[in-house]
Amino acid sequence: MAILNNSQARARPAARAATCRRVLRGFLIVPVLALLSMTVATNADSPASAIQIFDVNLVPGDAVVARNDCWADAPMDASVLCAPAWPEHGTLTAEIKLDSELDTDAVVEYESMDLTATGGTDYVALDGTVTIATGEDSATFDIDFIDDLVEEGNETFVVKITPPEDVDLMHDYIHVTIIDEESIKITVARSSADEGRSRGMPVSATFSETVFWPFSVGVGSIAGTAGPSDYEHSDDSITIWSYPLPGGARGVNFGHNLREDSLDEPDETYTLFIEGHDYLSMDRGSATMTIRDNDDPPSVSIADASGLEDSVGTLSFDVTLDAASGKEITLDYATADDTATMGRDYDHTADNLTFAPGEVEKTVEVAVKPDDAHEPDETFKVTLQDLLNVTAGDTTAFGTIEDDDAQLSIADAAASEADGKLEFLVKADGLVKTNQTVTVTYETADGTATAGSDYTSNSGTLTFTSTDTEETITVTVIDDTVDEPDETLGVNLIFALNASLGDASAEGTIRDNDETSSEITLTASPARVSENGGAKDIVVTATLDGGARTEATEVAVSVAGSGDADAVDFQSVSSFTITIDEGDTSGTGTFTLTPIDDELDESDETLSVTGTSVLTVNGTEVELTDDDATSSSIALTAQPPRVSEGDGATDIAVTATLDAGARTEETTVTVSVSGSGNADAVDFTEVRDFTITITAGERSGTGSFTLTPEDDNVDESDETLNVGGSSDLTVTADTVALADNDNPSAAILLSASPGRIPEDGGAASIQVTATLDASARTVATTVSVSVAGRGRPNAVDYAATPTSFDITIAAGATTGTE
Repeated sequence: MAILNNSQARARPAARAATCRRVLRGFLIVPVLALLSMTVATNADSPASAIQIFDVNLVPGDAVVARNDCWADAPMDASVLCAPAWPEHGTLTAEIKLDSELDTDAVVEYESMDLTATGGTDYVALDGTVTIATGEDSATFDIDFIDDLVEEGNETFVVKITPPEDVDLMHDYIHVTIIDEESIKITVARSSADEGRSRGMPVSATFSETVFWPFSVGVGSIAGTAGPSDYEHSDDSITIWSYPLPGGARGVNFGHNLREDSLDEPDETYTLFIEGHDYLSMDRGSATMTIRDNDDPPSVSIADASGLEDSVGTLSFDVTLDAASGKEITLDYATADDTATMGRDYDHTADNLTFAPGEVEKTVEVAVKPDDAHEPDETFKVTLQDLLNVTAGDTTAFGTIEDDDAQLSIADAAASEADGKLEFLVKADGLVKTNQTVTVTYETADGTATAGSDYTSNSGTLTFTSTDTEETITVTVIDDTVDEPDETLGVNLIFALNASLGDASAEGTIRDNDETSSEITLTASPARVSENGGAKDIVVTATLDGGARTEATEVAVSVAGSGDADAVDFQSVSSFTITIDEGDTSGTGTFTLTPIDDELDESDETLSVTGTSVLTVNGTEVELTDDDATSSSIALTAQPPRVSEGDGATDIAVTATLDAGARTEETTVTVSVSGSGNADAVDFTEVRDFTITITAGERSGTGSFTLTPEDDNVDESDETLNVGGSSDLTVTADTVALADNDNPSAAILLSASPGRIPEDGGAASIQVTATLDASARTVATTVSVSVAGRGRPNAVDYAATPTSFDITIAAGATTGTE
């Protein structure tokens, strides 16, 4: 639409431009058409939509362009706004819009003027005003059409717009064209499709002119050679809505749903019509729709037949189609010899068969001629040929004439495994002729039971006469330990001589007699192992408490120890698996038990052997016996065992050792150290009592004391320290030798003091000292001393008193004096 702008306003006559006027930018003609909701009828026979709708969107009206060429008779100076042509069932809205908001109300008048359309008949006559309120920049009014059903062609009228004196408009008139919908015609085209087309029968309805608004039509159908079983039919017409594509549409396409079948039939037709349209007219409202058949013809087969020659009379052969057909089917048939001879064993037959549409089964009968000869069963053929509207399946059948002079049958049998056998009764019925002998061979066959494990296979020949018409076949049953379902085997009569076979197969049922296992018990061998026996292989056996199972059973075995809390009495054993095979009641596994010989006097310990499986598992134990004797005493040993009195202070380590196995509790020994030797000797510093602890599980413990000898320079014998103790067990003491380090004396030296006196000095006291030449002795030593002179012979130069005496060197001393 053209918009009146400010420059255009200035282009108007100067007299008008000289005054101060408000300028209306122009107005818009807005086409309005209500969007109608889609309504789709459904077929009463189907929940699916009967009509397939292809939706398109409503096209917005094109911008309204201002032009003066749409109204040829317009006043000379008129400015005409050409509105888009619009259907008579619609409504237009005119919008007058300013280039800015108003500071006062502006009242715009409008009035309609007939051209070819008549106000009140073709449209609602207009004579009114619209106000653009203060503060607003636009206002609208509606141009309403009057919808009728008269085919009258398009019609026109104008609406004159008169603004206030102070407002200029770009357009003075709106030219409106009413489209007459009844002048637009609908034509339905013929169509065809395969019956299995997923989108249904394609239907096309074309319009004589372009339509750009939504519309609805009713769709219905009339049966022809096709009926409601071939397409989705409704007694009422079905309404569809159409929404044209952008730019308008010249028709509408939709799919009419078809029904798929498997019937071979001719192409079929029905009529589809459109009626009850809204806003459109009908030109050719119906057309023929052709459903093309897409099904293959059925196939025909004839089945074999058999019967006893003396009683059957005729053999009936069933001739069947694998599916019904919508067409008539014809074919010929005829008999021919195989091992039977026409005229002697049966009557030759040849004719034709006709299947009406929908029929699927016919019968051919052939007469059988009985005789008294003992002979094998005989056969002849019946062949189908010259097939029309049908394909060939199995077109040859065999008729078997069964000789019925005697008939053999075998009965089923049942027994428990524990019975050891099954007995099958075989009868020869109809064996009445004297001196007639009938034989039959037989053999066993596996069912769910297996020869060799469940029963012993058997085969052989039975002989019957008119006086011996019953025989028994015995099958040996193997009693196993497997808990299993009842099992079956077959006994089949293979070939009969001079007789026919009736019920030639029997089923033998072996009833299981084994209890269902619910638990597994573990046992171990050997069950007792000494801790000093070294590594031993332990065999673990898993045994079911009832019958063997029909599938392998696995037991996950774990080995754990028990005993003293801190005892580690065997090397860890990894878990392992025992498998009880299908059909077995037990299985074994082995683990190596490596005891730890700990020298601990303790209780026998127990290894727990447990398991998990799909059944409950009862575990077992292996006893680990202690090999260590019970300790009754403790022996003390001192180290070093000998110390010299000149060595100074020496640390003596004392070890307390059990005489047998280690104990399971801590043992305490109180140690005392005492001396021996000369009665008065004090040869080392006193040692206080101390404690030695033998830890639980250990055989010995240590302690120490410091020995400080006294170096006395006395030649004496070695002395002994006694290291003893007390405990809850008897304690055996030890000793430490305290060795003397002094050399023994071998001589005594005498000395006199003073050693020189003058002879005129008068009497003088002389002290004589006796001295050992080495160490002191442990006993007193007496020296007898005599005094005698020497010098000139016979000289007596002194007098000594006394002239002999004893000197004693006390024990422990090295000298003595007198």
